[in-house]
Amino acid sequence: MSTHQCEPRDFGDPDVTGFGVLISSGVFILMMLGTVITGYFNRLLREERYNALDNLILDTVYRIFRATGKRDSCKGYEENRIEDFEKFVVTMSDQQLVTGYSLILASYMIRSGVAGLDNTISAYSYCMAVNLALLSCVTHLSSITILRSYHDKSPRLRDARTIVMLVALGFLLPQLVASQLLDSSQTLRCALNEFGGDTTLYWPGTDKYDQTIFFATLAIVGMLVCGYLRRILELYIPRVRESPEAWAAESCAALFSWPSKEGLDKFNAAASDGQLVKAIWLSVGPKGRLYDHFAFAGIILGELRGSFFAEIVWLLFYCTFAICQICFFIVWGSDSRAKQSPISFTPQFGQILPLGMLFLPLLSALELYTRKNMYILSTSTVVTYAFRVQD
Repeated sequence: MSTHQCEPRDFGDPDVTGFGVLISSGVFILMMLGTVITGYFNRLLREERYNALDNLILDTVYRIFRATGKRDSCKGYEENRIEDFEKFVVTMSDQQLVTGYSLILASYMIRSGVAGLDNTISAYSYCMAVNLALLSCVTHLSSITILRSYHDKSPRLRDARTIVMLVALGFLLPQLVASQLLDSSQTLRCALNEFGGDTTLYWPGTDKYDQTIFFATLAIVGMLVCGYLRRILELYIPRVRESPEAWAAESCAALFSWPSKEGLDKFNAAASDGQLVKAIWLSVGPKGRLYDHFAFAGIILGELRGSFFAEIVWLLFYCTFAICQICFFIVWGSDSRAKQSPISFTPQFGQILPLGMLFLPLLSALELYTRKNMYILSTSTVVTYAFRVQD
């Protein structure tokens, strides 16, 4: 294929690299981050999601800002607050799931040559679409941890969402690998032909740059697979929520007869007695300073792993990673020879629609705020009437 035929007609597709698409993606991720963090610090999560380390962090923050941080004494009001918060998170979570799935499906169809689009669309636009899908998927992935109890109430809807997640992951991974390898200055078909259509991950040899791409791609794939596997196991296996380590040990014992039943019983007995560190450090000799340091570190790490604060750290990591991927393609993935900007400012339909979709979570937030005020008003009215009756 000639060089002229490999030059894309539009380097940046407005429906993918347009300002409306990028702005809406950025706003959605900021809203999700803000929602999760706000819910955490305002105790809008269910009580079992806060462990000792979470309570320590929150108490410290409340003391600094001189806030109470206590749940309302009215149990019905607290339950309604939590349910309304979960419904709001579900709205944004499902929107990100559908957005990510749609981008992945569209990218797969373009790569497959539907309507000859692979001969006109640039590899840059294709890579941007894949990485926007990655951002949507990790945003949705990070919200699942809030919705465990919510999904338990609707097993069929949970199963449907899980199927969509698995299908999206199956289509996303090979395209994500391809996006790290393709020459973004050409049309998608020409860029794929350079690899003979085979864009599987392979060891590049001695080239340092290619080795960096290899390990970075491997890290992305491993992060996604481990993240999805963990979240799905937490949805279906309550034991994983309590202790992934204990579940892994029990699974190994059932499959391979290791560790032994006696060893598991001994470990669980020590752990249930509040001596988890002792159960881990079974071979230690006389207690000394080393044992004290190990015990302190073990307690902190154990609490950190099971805390929701750790989930927030992972959420920030996932989102930062995906955003950096998009910024990488905007800054370094664009062709310096191209006359067009890597970001399209053409006001087309595909630019305006994502901006209009921003009103959906805003309306949900307004509804949440209105319901909260109505419930407070009704509760105060009932309490006032009760006091008048007593008088």
